[in-house]
Amino acid sequence: MELKTSPLKVVKSKLASKERLVLNIIDYISEASKTFETSSFWRKNRLLLLLFYLHDSSKMDIDLLFKICRLWEYPEADLKIIRDDWSKIVTKIRNGQAHLLSEADTLYLAACTKGATAASSMRSQPYSPDPAKQRAFSLKSKYLNFIIDDSLKIQSELAVKSAGAYRVNQTFE
Repeated sequence: MELKTSPLKVVKSKLASKERLVLNIIDYISEASKTFETSSFWRKNRLLLLLFYLHDSSKMDIDLLFKICRLWEYPEADLKIIRDDWSKIVTKIRNGQAHLLSEADTLYLAACTKGATAASSMRSQPYSPDPAKQRAFSLKSKYLNFIIDDSLKIQSELAVKSAGAYRVNQTFE
């Protein structure tokens, strides 16, 4: 299980992801020889403990309000898309095109740039002499918004069930 925190913002009186969720750095050399099941992405991120907090730059980190805490396993329908996204990323790496990776290539799982734009963030890639920017697997904001909406729906259903089961003068004895 991997623990991840992510900021929320309020958009039209609704909670939404403030940014993508960066997962793990892509090692172009080793990832090229992996299957999805043996990939660094899947080994590290198949089960996520997600903590979403309300972004407020005027508050210290310790004072931020966490709105959602949930264990996330990818639903089968999403997993098919994520597998396809991973395959698109790794196919470019295997074709010596890691330097051509773009977040626009995929739907849910992206290969975002990570680190400075300086030469120090350039990495070697297999099957090409061209260096490639360091990248990390990430979940796009659009997909995070699905997780957020799903989480809030579950919280709402739990609150309704709790209120419906409530009896006056009920105790824990």
